[in-house]
Amino acid sequence: MKVTHLLACLVLALLLAPAASAGSTMFVGAAEDHSRSLDPVVAKTRMDLAALAGFDAVRMTSLWSPGRSEIEGEDLIVLRNAAAAAQLDGIRLILSVYHRNQSVTPLTARARTEFAGYAASIARKVPAIDDFIVGNEPNLNLFWMPQFTATGGNAAAAAYELPSRRAARTHRARRARPIRRRRSSPTWARPTARAAGASRSWTCSRSTPT
Repeated sequence: MKVTHLLACLVLALLLAPAASAGSTMFVGAAEDHSRSLDPVVAKTRMDLAALAGFDAVRMTSLWSPGRSEIEGEDLIVLRNAAAAAQLDGIRLILSVYHRNQSVTPLTARARTEFAGYAASIARKVPAIDDFIVGNEPNLNLFWMPQFTATGGNAAAAAYELPSRRAARTHRARRARPIRRRRSSPTWARPTARAAGASRSWTCSRSTPT
C-alpha cells in the first residue's frame, strides 16, 4: 500500500513539474559542406538530412584565394542554394570565410583588402546568411604564417586582426545590412550565440601561437 502511494506521489510530481528548457541561444549543429551544390534541389535534399538528424545549425565554408575581392560564379550559386535550403528547413547557417593554407596568408595590404572585400561581398550578395566566422585557427601554422616574430613574440595574433577587422569595416562602408562583429574565445573562431532579432554577427578570434 505504501509503495502504491509512493508511486502515485512520484507520478503526480512529474506531471506538476515545469518542463526543462534550453536557453534561446543554444544550438546543436554540424560543420560540413555537404549542401554545397549548383542544383538547388540537391542542396535542399542534403540540408533536409541535417534537419532530420535534429540539427538546427550548420557551419559551412567559403575559401578565399589571392586576387579575389568578390564572390561570384559557382561559389556564389552554391552559397545561395545552401542559404535558401537552410531557410526552408529552419536551420541557422553559419559561414566560415578563410584562406586555404599558410601559403596564401593575407599578409600584404593588397591581400588584406581583397580578403576583406571577398568576405563583405558574401554578406551583401547572400543576405540570407547572418553569421560569419572570419579566419580559421590562426594559431596553427597550417593556416597562418609566420606564427612568431624574430624575437619570439606573437606575430600571428596581431596580423590576423587586420584582415578580420577590415572585413567588418568594408561591409559597413558598402552600406549593406548592419553588422555586429563579435570576438570569440582565444585560439578558435567559434560561432557566438546571437539573440533573436539582432543584427549580423562577425566572429573572429585572438590567438596565441602554440
